Parts: sequence; structure tokens; C-alpha cells
Amino acid sequence: MFKESECMVDLTLPIASVDFIETLMPQKVLDKLMEKNFDLKQLILKIKQSSYAPQTLFEMTTTERSYKVWIV
Repeated sequence: MFKESECMVDLTLPIASVDFIETLMPQKVLDKLMEKNFDLKQLILKIKQSSYAPQTLFEMTTTERSYKVWIV
């Protein structure tokens, strides 16, 4: 997560974390994704169907922060 161009959070998690990613994200972020009609469950299904291939899960920018979540 970036705030005003400064990296505030940089996490590396095991790939299995994708299966329960919604439990790892703050409710505030989940709410913002819902506002943007982002279907997290569909995304998780797509990732599983791709055999967890490297890809960007989502990118989101608010007035305060920028988020990027991806599989490497």
C-alpha cells in the first residue's frame, strides 16, 4: 500500500492466501472494492482456474492510498 508515494505496507504471502484473501484485507478496502463492483469471489475462481499463474489481482487508488495486489 502506498500513501502519498511512500510505501506503507509491502507483504509477501504464500499463494494459498488467495483462497481467503478477503479475511486478510481491512474492511475499509473490501468496502471500496464493493463500491467499484469488484467481484472478489469471481477473481479467486479465475486465479484457481489459471493454476495460480502470475497476474495482477487488482489495483485501486483512493484519494488517500494506492493498492496493488498480484501473484508472482
